[in-house]
Amino acid sequence: MKKSKICNIVCIALMAVLFILHFMPFWRYDGMSTSIQSYVWFPTDHAALESYIAGQVGGDYSINSIILMPIIVLVTTVAGIILCVAMSDNLLIGLIPLGCGLVGIWGYLSKAAFQLGTNWVLHLVICIAMVAAAALKMYFIAKND
Repeated sequence: MKKSKICNIVCIALMAVLFILHFMPFWRYDGMSTSIQSYVWFPTDHAALESYIAGQVGGDYSINSIILMPIIVLVTTVAGIILCVAMSDNLLIGLIPLGCGLVGIWGYLSKAAFQLGTNWVLHLVICIAMVAAAALKMYFIAKND
């Protein structure tokens, strides 16, 4: 099997795992838990979480300060899985998991609200691995390996 195909499969798997993790319990507070995507799409249903995060990161916290990363990750994981399956040998398709991973790294490292999550380091490691796999995929495609 070609090295680029192996990297492509790894990218698909990592995007799928990250997609699933965004819908799994992430923040645990007051005996409750909430996923990233649940909070992003239904913030009014999670007033207790909003209060918890605001209390931990500072009074000027707003969901608008963290909403960009989860939305980009959601879109790029879905698009990336579909396009990596359909056009696995396309060099430019590797930019999707690469971008997804970079946006995830940026979000988890720059937004204190995400660092309150119980498994945020796992999310971060997956994003780092995705960047590495996508870069290798693009390298191997360019080299015809």
